[in-house]
Amino acid sequence: MSPAAPPPQEFNKHTRACLRCKLVKTFDQVSRSRSTFSITFHPFDHYQFLTDGCENCDTLNLKNNTELVSQSTTNEYSGVISLIDPKASWASKWLRLGQSKPGCYALEIHSLKSTKI
Repeated sequence: MSPAAPPPQEFNKHTRACLRCKLVKTFDQVSRSRSTFSITFHPFDHYQFLTDGCENCDTLNLKNNTELVSQSTTNEYSGVISLIDPKASWASKWLRLGQSKPGCYALEIHSLKSTKI
């Protein structure tokens, strides 16, 4: 099984979904994983995408690219599904996520941003 994308620790206004694959991530989770355990606020609410990129969309090169992360992710989504084994899950096949990494995914994207990423 492929390595999993880190699941969000909580769902709030700081979670974002990748417009291409619908992977959901947070910035809080990254800040808490640091050795100091203090929450460092970043002017962008998509910090996890900024530091780690998107596990499914390596070709987007989101890592350390603030402008591209802003264009490629959105907080305008509804519903979340957690996939442990996407290749074996009927739900992942139904949602066309069968080739994705294990992780949490938005069920529907509502953003007006271009989905031609």
